[in-house]
Amino acid sequence: MTTRVLIRATCLALSGWFSLSVGVMWWTSAAPAARVMFPSAALIQALDADMRILEHDSYSITIASELPDLSRTLYRRGARIILPAGLTGCVPPIKPVRA
Repeated sequence: MTTRVLIRATCLALSGWFSLSVGVMWWTSAAPAARVMFPSAALIQALDADMRILEHDSYSITIASELPDLSRTLYRRGARIILPAGLTGCVPPIKPVRA
């Protein structure tokens, strides 16, 4: 019984995180870049000159741009799922102390 509760709680937490991440990219432009999951070849061909590809692998592509509505532009061009990329998270990065 405890294992089922743990599995359900984990699935709920992961789906909540995923939904929140997708929502951040849909309603705000808070992220400095966008990670497009499962990009099509047509999407990659449709990128503007001011959109920079930061990373690319077999299942995602990370794009940075100064466009104010980058995620909506990517959705219009055929992106399926867009997640935020380049955010520091809730805690700011720790700066190293130099002696």
